[in-house]
Amino acid sequence: MAGFEQGFVVYKKAYLFYEVVFLKGILFSLFVMSFTVILSSCGFSTDSKNNVMVESKIMNYEESCKYLKEMNLIEDGDNPPLLDKMPQYDDEEPFGINFFRTDISDVDLSNLTIPRTYFGRTEIKNVSFKFTNLSESNVCWNDLIEVDFTNANLSNCDMRASIYKNVKFNYANLENVDFRYSSFENCDFTGAVMKGVKITKEKASLLKLEDEQIDEISWKNSEGEEPNGG
Repeated sequence: MAGFEQGFVVYKKAYLFYEVVFLKGILFSLFVMSFTVILSSCGFSTDSKNNVMVESKIMNYEESCKYLKEMNLIEDGDNPPLLDKMPQYDDEEPFGINFFRTDISDVDLSNLTIPRTYFGRTEIKNVSFKFTNLSESNVCWNDLIEVDFTNANLSNCDMRASIYKNVKFNYANLENVDFRYSSFENCDFTGAVMKGVKITKEKASLLKLEDEQIDEISWKNSEGEEPNGG
């Protein structure tokens, strides 16, 4: 009997030890996940090879243009001018950075500073715009498939009449973005800033939004007028 009791005591101590270790493991994992999210929002990204956080170097406009030339996405020569307002379909020259009736696929466009860019009638597929500044860009009448806008700045963009399929908007700045006339399939808006976003109420069920985001959005009863360039 004494041997049984002694064995039970040993078993109980071992059980309590592993229970504590297990709980500490869970708490540590939650801490790491939270810390990673905080650092990501401050301009850091994960080096998956070395499992460390590294600071993302955001390229300025000149550096971004040089990179786009290296990727054969814009022509060599003088850089396109950095416009002082959102580009439109019927703008006259000089044009800023623009992509019209083309395909952009399988390319990393992270950490760029290319605000007020024009995208029209373009398929954008398997492209990363992580941490990229695209504020005040015109992104109407495009197909975006497997695109990653994590931590991107899309504030004040016109993103109407486009198809968004498997697009990540995680922690992106979507303030005042106009999404009317657009369709969404399997898109992720986790942590995105959606203050002033324009979208119709009927699309609410497609977006899987957080309560705070629902309160921030400027819900519309109708789609309004179609954007130019269709």
